[in-house]
Amino acid sequence: MTVFREQVLTFSLGLLLSSAVPGFACNQCLPAKQSLTAKKYKEAASLFKAVVKASPKCIDARLGEAEALSLSNNHPAATKALTAIIATQPRLAKAYVLRGKEYEHSKEPNKVVREANSALAINPKMAEAYALRARGYYMLVFTCFGQDKDLTRKGLADLDKAIELDPKLAEAHFNKGVWLFGEKKSKEAIVSLSRAIELAPAEYSYYNYRAIAYEETGQVDKAIEDLSIFIKLNPAEINGYRRRANAYVQKGDGKKALEDLNRAIAIAPKDFKLKRNRGELLMKLKRFKEAVADFDLIAKANSMDDEAFKSLGDAYFELGNYPLSLQNYNEAIGLRDDSQTNYMARSRVYKKLGKNAQAQLDIQKAKSCLGTPES
Repeated sequence: MTVFREQVLTFSLGLLLSSAVPGFACNQCLPAKQSLTAKKYKEAASLFKAVVKASPKCIDARLGEAEALSLSNNHPAATKALTAIIATQPRLAKAYVLRGKEYEHSKEPNKVVREANSALAINPKMAEAYALRARGYYMLVFTCFGQDKDLTRKGLADLDKAIELDPKLAEAHFNKGVWLFGEKKSKEAIVSLSRAIELAPAEYSYYNYRAIAYEETGQVDKAIEDLSIFIKLNPAEINGYRRRANAYVQKGDGKKALEDLNRAIAIAPKDFKLKRNRGELLMKLKRFKEAVADFDLIAKANSMDDEAFKSLGDAYFELGNYPLSLQNYNEAIGLRDDSQTNYMARSRVYKKLGKNAQAQLDIQKAKSCLGTPES
């Protein structure tokens, strides 16, 4: 689970911006609002812009345009639009929160905190601003490798305040769950993430994070259930299949794991990490010829990938093709001559080929590599 935990910690807590649409009162904004709700973000931005042109003082339209620009990934334009709004409406707390989210996207935590503070100075009961500031603190904490416990205390306090002010603010419960997971409090994280899911059951990312927490606590079946919902809500995202395949492997269900990896590869045929995952699984399933095909593709795509050659050597060894096994181990050692496992693997081939002296030499070389990192 270490890799999964690192993925969570390095992925900014707030990059998953809320897709909620503000309650625009202006009738002119209605078509744009409908496009935003339908996730036609570029169209929404264009429609809001037309309203702004006709009614330059319509704040709803200006905020809507900025949010639509953000959701269509035009973040520089969104930031520019929000800065213009703030210049003319410096007491508009919502504008500071939206601009804070833009700084969050560009990974500028100090500016995130600054914008949240500006919003709270205007409206000290704005739950969304507390959640935003907490995410800024989160980014600072994990940028500093979790050393600043005072920021952790402040961040969690901000999330509790956001939840107190607005118990139905799903993103605050989600943010708290992710933070608690980062603090290695997986059981508590599940409680917060579950509340977030209750409030926003269509938010697929929430299931992904709860699945990670379930895996951390050994609840693999529940992790599979969450990943299945994640996949149903977002079937084009390959990581859902990859993660569920890993969960199936933990359960000892290699067949279902292989089905998931095959689905993911069908979506992303050029993802060699997926092919490596499948090759490793095929080795466990003793389907060595198929594993050879995956590892061979990886090695041909990157002739400097020593792990691919090592894996090819392993597969050929299991097939009893010792000459090809030796050839690939030689390639691996040529690229990585400080690897214990590479030398030990080649020594096995030498023994099979009756070259005991060379096998012993490789064993001695492997011993001389003791203490050398394998990665």
